[in-house]
Amino acid sequence: MAEHPGRQRNLNRREISTSVKRSSLKKNTYFVAIGQLSQKVLAFALIPFAARYLGDDGFGKFSLASTIMFFVFLFNDLGINTYITREIAKNRDIAQRYFFNSLVVKIALITLNFVLLALFLYFANYATDTNYAIIIFAGYGITTSVMQLSIGIFEAFERMQFEAIVLTLEKIFITGIGIYVLLKGYGLIIFCGAFLAGGIFSSAVSFFILKRHFNFSKSEFQPEVKNIKTLVSSSLPFGISVFISTVYSNIGVIILSLIKTEQAVGWFSASYKFIAITAIIPMITVAATYPAFSRQMHESRERVAELFTKCMKYLSYAAFPLVAGTIILADKIIMLIYGKDFVNATYSLKVLVWAAALMFFNIFFTGILKAANLQKLMIKIQVIGLGINIILNLIFIHYYSYIGAAITIVCTEVFIFVTFYFVAYQKIAKLGEVGFLLKNIVATAIMALFTLHFKTYNLFAVVFASSVIFAVSLFLMKGFTFDEILPVSGKLLKRGNDG
Repeated sequence: MAEHPGRQRNLNRREISTSVKRSSLKKNTYFVAIGQLSQKVLAFALIPFAARYLGDDGFGKFSLASTIMFFVFLFNDLGINTYITREIAKNRDIAQRYFFNSLVVKIALITLNFVLLALFLYFANYATDTNYAIIIFAGYGITTSVMQLSIGIFEAFERMQFEAIVLTLEKIFITGIGIYVLLKGYGLIIFCGAFLAGGIFSSAVSFFILKRHFNFSKSEFQPEVKNIKTLVSSSLPFGISVFISTVYSNIGVIILSLIKTEQAVGWFSASYKFIAITAIIPMITVAATYPAFSRQMHESRERVAELFTKCMKYLSYAAFPLVAGTIILADKIIMLIYGKDFVNATYSLKVLVWAAALMFFNIFFTGILKAANLQKLMIKIQVIGLGINIILNLIFIHYYSYIGAAITIVCTEVFIFVTFYFVAYQKIAKLGEVGFLLKNIVATAIMALFTLHFKTYNLFAVVFASSVIFAVSLFLMKGFTFDEILPVSGKLLKRGNDG
């Protein structure tokens, strides 16, 4: 029996609409990648200068200040950014109300932030220059929290090009001033000031974009006490979740600073900062897919499972070769970036790379659990992980110093991965395929043999060649297709022309 022409046209429209959404998702992924990659790469470009011009002691103080900044950011955010992104993705008409009410909350929290910080510094009894660095970075954490509020709006509207613009401009600003300050020999405090100046600059740029391209106008805003209370109460589970995950990722630096030397902080931070740049991969994945997951949870569980499988596959394609390559090249990486004063960081890097691979999946899991409104269950798991982390840190750091802090992070990430995957498997989606795992292992093994054989050659050349060999091996085994990764697929173009 022939299908009704009208029904066929409707089916074709739905297919094209689905393809357009997938194409839009790919484009947003690339825009997020540009923003996050430029942010991480430019930030990481500062590290060799900071390590060499500040020394391992000064670098330890800088690392401690930047770590505490994350906690200030979280106390000034309370999970609001994540919450409003999810809600606005579902109903864009509330965007301006939610933004301005959220801004009121963040401004009100500034005083509380500095009171808590002052109490911590009083009991920590750090050196004077360390205290100044921490206070300056606290200011940067607050301005970053405000800027990220705008980023949440961009993501909710799936206008990731604006996110790329803001993040890139901020890091160009900070990197340029930071390198200039270090080369001129102005020292730790002025160097930290470059970050605060960059935070103010990026906040101004993000506000300008909201006014120009989203028609946000403060003249139309009236504070709503009821809406503010709802924002705070609904956002807290998100804030608690991120706070806990930040604690078990960074508490080792705090404990090291209190019971060991600032040199140990510097060695651990050198390896951890290298690992931190790899977090860009799951961060891109979450930022690009979070609105889609939030929407599809209520529309199509089949689409959720498809997207879940694809994300897991490509995250594994990044994680496996990262571990193998970093372990083989760890000594060359540390010497190139930090110099001979940081040779001890090689040992912690070889440990931390396992944590980095696990973080790929754990960061992604936090995104989909929030999209599925499972943040309360997620927090329970993270609280247990935090307890494990603190206990292991106190034991391992006492006996093994900075390497003990690295071991603790790996143990914590293993626990989080196992439990998060079990929850996702039971309540959200199952993997639609597993064959990509074997292909990934084989491609990684081929790459590792090549890297091991040529590791004495130029590091950049070896990394580039190894990456190409991995990608080609995976492609030949049909681990991926170009249609999956190109922003606009050939099928979509064909359908568009035929339609």
